[in-house]
Amino acid sequence: MAKYVIEIPRWHPQTVNQLYGTHQHWGYKRKQKKLDRAMVTHYVGQAKVPPQERKRRVTLTIVLAPKKRGADVDAYWKSCLDALVGCSALAGDSSKWVELAPVQYERAEAWGCKIELLDL
Repeated sequence: MAKYVIEIPRWHPQTVNQLYGTHQHWGYKRKQKKLDRAMVTHYVGQAKVPPQERKRRVTLTIVLAPKKRGADVDAYWKSCLDALVGCSALAGDSSKWVELAPVQYERAEAWGCKIELLDL
C-alpha cells in the first residue's frame, strides 16, 4: 500500500458555504475552484503522486492558526475532491474510487492543509 502526503502551507480548500453561498456570483465560484485546483495540482506534482489505479483513502487535515475556528467537517470536501480529480490524483470522487476518512483539525503557528492519499 503506497501512501502519499501532500502538505500545502497557508492554504485551505474553499468551503461549501464560500462556494455556494446565496450571494456568490457563478464567476466567483468558478474562479475559486480553479484556484484550488491549481494549488492542489502544484503540490501533487511536487509529491510525485501517480494517477490513481485502485481505491484510495483520503485523509484531510486542516491546520488552523491559533485562535482561528474551523468550519464544519464536511465543508472542505467538495473543493478538495474536485481539485484532486482535476489533477488526476483521483480517478473520480465516487465511493468506487474514494474512501473518506474523517476530517482532522490541528493547531499550529504555520497554518495550512495536509492531504494524505493511501492506496487500498
